Amino acid sequence: MSHRTGKPALTGVAFLLGVSPSASFLDWLGVVGIVVLLGFAAGWLTVALGLAAKSPETGRLASVLPVMPPFFGERAVV
Repeated sequence: MSHRTGKPALTGVAFLLGVSPSASFLDWLGVVGIVVLLGFAAGWLTVALGLAAKSPETGRLASVLPVMPPFFGERAVV
């Protein structure tokens, strides 16, 4: 199942089971804003690392390293 269908399905099941978050709409909007800004910052960080590299191979490796730890952390939890 892809992330596009899996996460909404999991959220729907959680609501069907009775999960009721206490945050307001503005709180959730703030969370979405922070996540978007962190993604934007991570994107520009990888661009800066790639531009600072001396060769294309080094640039590719430098832009992959900041992105990899979340994948390893996600697999450790599962």
